[in-house]
Amino acid sequence: MVSLSPDAVAIATSHDFIQFLNEQRPAIAQHIHTRLHEVAEAHHLPLEACALAAVDHMLGPYYAALVAQDPQPVIEWLQRGIGASFIQQVSLVDLLGVSFIYRSCMLDSCLAGIASGVSGAVAGTQQLMGLFNLSTQHISQGYQTQLDLFQTIAEYAPDGIGVAALDGSITYANPALRTLTGYGDEVIGMRVADLLPANGHQELADVRASVEQTGRWQGQLTYQRRDSSTFRGDVSSYVLFNAQKQVQATVAVIRDITAQLTDQAERQQLQEQVIEAQRATLAELSTPLIPISDHVMVMPLIGSIDSARASQIVERLLEGVVEAHATTAIIDITGVPVVDTQVAQTLLRAAQAASLVGARTVLTGIRPEVAQTLVGLGVNMGELVTRSTLQSGIAYALKRG
Repeated sequence: MVSLSPDAVAIATSHDFIQFLNEQRPAIAQHIHTRLHEVAEAHHLPLEACALAAVDHMLGPYYAALVAQDPQPVIEWLQRGIGASFIQQVSLVDLLGVSFIYRSCMLDSCLAGIASGVSGAVAGTQQLMGLFNLSTQHISQGYQTQLDLFQTIAEYAPDGIGVAALDGSITYANPALRTLTGYGDEVIGMRVADLLPANGHQELADVRASVEQTGRWQGQLTYQRRDSSTFRGDVSSYVLFNAQKQVQATVAVIRDITAQLTDQAERQQLQEQVIEAQRATLAELSTPLIPISDHVMVMPLIGSIDSARASQIVERLLEGVVEAHATTAIIDITGVPVVDTQVAQTLLRAAQAASLVGARTVLTGIRPEVAQTLVGLGVNMGELVTRSTLQSGIAYALKRG
């Protein structure tokens, strides 16, 4: 709070008037307490936040100033009691309403003293009213300081901050929002809908409905600048209430995240490219083709074979046969732990596809248990050449030429 000079209030109160006020003090306190409750009930104001139960305590500094012939007790009491925390909890309207009740109740007693001819009552009344003026000025300066602070924060905020009336017209826009939209000072008086492209009006209506229902909304909206370019904004919107707890405006804090979204898209694209490259590498590793001679190649298979890998086997075998002009392709299944109907059908498909491009397929690595499984499944291997080991398969292919 900003302190004020004690010279701001002239001291000229007689002993008789001070004694008169002391005698009236219990009645004044009760009168103030009653008035506060009446106003709070009639106007639905949270005046209890201003310490209704401590009326006599709040009167104390004024009496002390009169007795000490010095306004300092009032100034010190205000500095102690009305700090930043108090200002954030109690509105200026409520606090000035309480101050008015104190002033009017005290004035009633002072006028009674003047009417009764109490010595010093006129000068004492002037002094007491001066103390209340000092109090009001001190309170107002404290709230103004707090208001200036928040206004400075809004003015220098990097995000756009706007306030719109209930009809959607913009009543405040900080410098960041004026620059962000490209409208400058002209944005004041425009409607919020004017800042969105035509296809975003329905989305805005949905946002307003959500704010009206819940009091706040957070999400993303696309805005259109004065030059018709657009940007994507991350928006936090909420309502403002007046002293009567009625909605009086809507606030929106807007951050331009266009660059951020572009970076995210680029990172996503790069990640997809890396994943695709890794997938291709894994596909090659899972279905390798090893040249044995100019016309013979081997595809050793290791691990289980699912539907995705089965397609890779056929595709990779065909690509390798065509590229190398191979006449024989050896598929070795020594490292395949389980050979079921699906695996057998994959091998037959690979052999048939290879034959269409002029290559014979040799299947090697058929263990006794695998042979029994194939017979038990009733798989017809057709004209597929089989050998028990990879070595015998290679020897057959090289001999055949």
